[in-house]
Amino acid sequence: MSELIKELHQAARGCDFMVMPSTAGYIRKAVVALEQAQRAARTRPDYDLTCDECGAPHWIDTSIPSAIWNQIAEPHAMLCMLCIDERLKVAGLTAEAEFHFCGEALKSKLYEALEIVEDRQT
Repeated sequence: MSELIKELHQAARGCDFMVMPSTAGYIRKAVVALEQAQRAARTRPDYDLTCDECGAPHWIDTSIPSAIWNQIAEPHAMLCMLCIDERLKVAGLTAEAEFHFCGEALKSKLYEALEIVEDRQT
């Protein structure tokens, strides 16, 4: 997508703004929309996973009980929260989920607890 954005930037700069102001404005809006979509679809460099069903970035671990997961997906499937929710709804199931995120500056309380337990075991 970044090649398309570069081409649109060049096209917007190349427009004769006296003759085609609406075209240049449309191109500028398209560039902004594509840049926003590209940022929204990015994954973490160290955790480059996407949903197997919709392709959305998977940046928050979602845990549900294995007995329920196995009714809606293969054991090693990667699904985003929205696709998990949709599959649960279609299957007539509900589940309580835990959500975990571990970034460079933002940590999950559960991950901190797991690190403490691991430290005690070593």
